[in-house]
Amino acid sequence: MSEYIKVELSKLRAFSGVLYDENGKEIMFNGNPFYVPDDYLIGNDEDCQSLRQLHTSISQDGLLSPLLVRPAKEGDGYEILSGYGRKRVCEELAKTNPEFAEVPVIIIECDDDTASSIITSANVQRRTDHST
Repeated sequence: MSEYIKVELSKLRAFSGVLYDENGKEIMFNGNPFYVPDDYLIGNDEDCQSLRQLHTSISQDGLLSPLLVRPAKEGDGYEILSGYGRKRVCEELAKTNPEFAEVPVIIIECDDDTASSIITSANVQRRTDHST
């Protein structure tokens, strides 16, 4: 079962479980399964360009796609399964517009294996979308 609510950005954190790539090999990440550059507004690589496009879209139309999260294992808050880039853009936009300090999320209950599969699928899909 899932639930759709709005959550403060400060209650969102990185996934705490073990991740596997599309070949089933364990991946080690330092707190964030997706690379999201802090300086995307001035960077020139493909990730930065994509985030600037997302920034423009969210600033004009709002956040139309909720983040996918699960309850955090410890404490309150949620672990992001899909939507690290959207969260990062909303953090930047919230600096000048408090409307972006809360984001829509879909909360799902899942174990680490299912969460890892969701994250891997979202990452593969994101890379595929960028290459087309």
